[in-house]
Amino acid sequence: MATSGPKFSVETEFTSLQIAELLCCAFEGGSNYWIDHIDYSEPSDISLEIDGDEWPRYCIYPLRVDGAVKIYVDPDDDPPKRDLNIDSLRSGLRIMHEKYAQHFSDFLSGDSDATTGDVFLQCCIFDELVYG
Repeated sequence: MATSGPKFSVETEFTSLQIAELLCCAFEGGSNYWIDHIDYSEPSDISLEIDGDEWPRYCIYPLRVDGAVKIYVDPDDDPPKRDLNIDSLRSGLRIMHEKYAQHFSDFLSGDSDATTGDVFLQCCIFDELVYG
């Protein structure tokens, strides 16, 4: 019986700008069909800028240490399904890489679109694709 051999991994770092772009893809089109509404946990640093450009707070607050976007899937959710914050962003990237390689590849190659953003956000919130 042949073995598959050793496994190798490479750690990759992503910028806040890359993550903000993915979130923008999700919130401005890709995930609108399953998100009922959002709320915010305002961070102490409320600057909405990355590299001199201003971004919507749903793209910035999750990137701040003490900020978050609270995502409600059902109008009666209380508390919301999950906070979108730095920890869930990190987890979502890992899950998208492990479970949804084609979408992760699209992200790496700069071909992110509404679908890529939606897959990423669902990985962050649900740890898997639940919708679509």
